[in-house]
Amino acid sequence: MDRRYEVFISSTFVDLEEERAKVIRAVLKADCFPAGMELFPAEDASQWSVIQRAIDRCDYYVVLVAGRYGSLGEDRLSYTEQEFDYAVSQRIPVLSFVHGDPDSIPVGKTDKNDDARRKLDAFRNKVSNGRIRNTWTNPDDLAAKVTVALMRAIQTHPRPGWIRGVPQGQEKQAAPAVAEANGGHPPPASMRLLRQYLQESSYQFEELLSNALRAPSEVATSILAQSNIPDTDYLALVSRVEEASADLVGISAEIGYFGKDEHYESLLATIEQLAGMNEVRNGFTHLNQLRVYPAVLAFYAAGIASLAKGNLTLLAKLHAIRVKDPARMRSPALGILSPGYALDGPLQVPRTDGQVLKTPQNDRVLDAVKPALIRLPRVSEARCEELFSRFEYLNALAATLVADVYPHYGRFLWHDGDTRGATLAETTDAELNEQGAAWPPFKAGLFGADLDAFKAAKAALDKEVRQHRWRYR
Repeated sequence: MDRRYEVFISSTFVDLEEERAKVIRAVLKADCFPAGMELFPAEDASQWSVIQRAIDRCDYYVVLVAGRYGSLGEDRLSYTEQEFDYAVSQRIPVLSFVHGDPDSIPVGKTDKNDDARRKLDAFRNKVSNGRIRNTWTNPDDLAAKVTVALMRAIQTHPRPGWIRGVPQGQEKQAAPAVAEANGGHPPPASMRLLRQYLQESSYQFEELLSNALRAPSEVATSILAQSNIPDTDYLALVSRVEEASADLVGISAEIGYFGKDEHYESLLATIEQLAGMNEVRNGFTHLNQLRVYPAVLAFYAAGIASLAKGNLTLLAKLHAIRVKDPARMRSPALGILSPGYALDGPLQVPRTDGQVLKTPQNDRVLDAVKPALIRLPRVSEARCEELFSRFEYLNALAATLVADVYPHYGRFLWHDGDTRGATLAETTDAELNEQGAAWPPFKAGLFGADLDAFKAAKAALDKEVRQHRWRYR
């Protein structure tokens, strides 16, 4: 029976924010799903019963101890120590990770109060006494050790875990969390449930995302590249990948529109995991690269939804993803997570209606992500196409500023994407002339910090676009 395990991550928060983000990704990559203070205000004593229930649900408990003891509860213990004591009392396997070089911790991330330091020393001894203690010195070291310890714990201390899937009938219990503004494209019950989880910061969001990851992962890993296949078989394989990725695409779009910071890390980790499917170097390139297609679909769905919501922070995070390229080991997302990379096979085939697609790879991606996007508030089909072109244009602009990354051209070559009749280049020029460095995409960090360098790169890109556009008239 296929099971997933839930892992509670306990620590102080502000001083270990980066470390917690790395551990969350490590837990996700270990095929488990995390829970912790990102999902509820752990410093609020009124939430203690919520925290207890969350720990009760978990299969394993991870505690991180560094330079701060943390805020105190009514019994003068920190909330982290209370969580640790409760997990021990419930006989939940505890994995302890203590900073191995406390003297190297920056002063701003250590306790200055003598009483707090004494309590921290006592707590360090408590989490180390009678159990295996792991030491760490930096976030990456910590994440690697959490992965190893968690895998070992699953083997040596098996737990009940969670069975994949939402319990039958649960969908009917969840009322729509968000009013639909585009009428005619209401989300299915599973998406309404997801919106509820996102709004409530429920840990169950992780379970839905984890479930959605399984099918595209299985299809991607099953693609063999050692021998070529007929065009019809390639098209059938593309369709199979799209079908397997449908739930993931829907969840990615919902996170892009309704999600919060704590949800973005999980989505980014999922995309990175899927984007690493093209590690095999031998065989036919277009089949190797097709393994990345689920990651491309999730990347596009989340990015376009973030544009629809005006959430450029998430778009900047998506651009900053580092994924594996067999030729160069690590590359920016903009070099790999594109239709031109993932769909490098024979897509342009005769159609029964006689139509020839102008940009077959990009049009294929649009068709695959559109059903999920038009379920979002105020995203009609026409608006979806405009957002798609704008997203690809912003990606191309960002790519011009990245070394060794060639911008992928898309539908914006021929689809204006502006209801006023102006091209995206013209619209962007007008916005830049009016707003300068305050232009939201630039301000969000999509194009570095040098406005003049960005304008020069944009001018060069727009010149190339004009040279290519004549082909699509």
